[in-house]
Amino acid sequence: MIDQKRISSKYIILFFVILFGIGLISIKDYGVSSDEHNTRLKGFITLNYLGEKFIPEINQDYKDDKDIATFEEAGRIKYYGPLFDAPVALFEVLLGIKDKKDQFLFKHYFCFFLFFISLIFFFKIANNRFENKILALLGVLIIFLSPRIFANSFYNGKDLVFMSFIIFSMYFGLSFFKKPNFKNCLKFSLFAALAIDIRVLGVIIPALIFGIIFLKIIVTKVHMKEYFLNSFLILPFLSIFITLFWPFLWEAPVNNFIDAFKVMSNYEIEILNFFRGEIISAGAVPWNYIPIWILITTPIFYIIFFLIGLVNFLINLSFFNKIKNTNNFYQDLLFLMLIFGSIFSVIFLGSTLLNGWRHFYFIYPSFVMITLCGFNYIYKIIKK
Repeated sequence: MIDQKRISSKYIILFFVILFGIGLISIKDYGVSSDEHNTRLKGFITLNYLGEKFIPEINQDYKDDKDIATFEEAGRIKYYGPLFDAPVALFEVLLGIKDKKDQFLFKHYFCFFLFFISLIFFFKIANNRFENKILALLGVLIIFLSPRIFANSFYNGKDLVFMSFIIFSMYFGLSFFKKPNFKNCLKFSLFAALAIDIRVLGVIIPALIFGIIFLKIIVTKVHMKEYFLNSFLILPFLSIFITLFWPFLWEAPVNNFIDAFKVMSNYEIEILNFFRGEIISAGAVPWNYIPIWILITTPIFYIIFFLIGLVNFLINLSFFNKIKNTNNFYQDLLFLMLIFGSIFSVIFLGSTLLNGWRHFYFIYPSFVMITLCGFNYIYKIIKK
């Protein structure tokens, strides 16, 4: 492996510039997904609500003769967080984008830019974990070159945007885990709230961060006062930020959030899936639906090294007393809990699933982190 000390900042910047350039020249090669009309509408419903509430005269001028639904008329679409779609709708109006093709193309640029920024934060997560820039860049490349992820990074304003915000939330969550000060507490609360405002499932990151903090306190009994004090502040900050950036919650924050969580945890919809040669309902998929989709759409090279990383983690557990004081152990535990906890929960709950495993793209960065653990393990063996 190349000596990472020779990798200066200018080469890392060049690496990301190349990825950004590849993305920009690829955007026009992708069309419009079936969800994009509804997500665009969701943005304008939220924008209309804000306009009626704060600037009704100007709002009416922009609306003109368009019939935009209210939250009461919007049906289940109102339960989706608007954090991505509302700003895109606002810029579409302010920039005066009238052509339908240009409207969706603009959203694709927005979606890819957000994905690109999340890759930078993933690099930070991986570099902090391995203290190896080469390995961190490899992880970025794995995500970027994964066929499903690359394609969806342009037109999937739901699942890829959610994955991006999970990366942001995870980065600031791990920063708080390492240094539980007030500044990191505030940053984590903000970005965890933004992830939740994209999709309520984002609550999984605060839950897992609290879990590894509690485990570390029980096992090592370090920083108890600092952890408890600032962890206690996360909940009120989180509640404030979630409500602030999700206008649907303003009228009844607790009740509307609970309703959204209930609806989105098991979204009932009459859609058929073609799976293993059979046509099956989205509400009656077999337990292995998600695992099989992940296996058949993820390059085998990644899967092999993920399994090596998983086995290595399990082996290290037998030396628990030696690793219990290391941050790496708790980080890897977080990644694995996110992966397997998410998959097992939908199997246990019998959730509605459709369109492959796109609803689970948010676990892919954690999958790549464990893959890097496997790669690092093999590299160390070869080096010896």
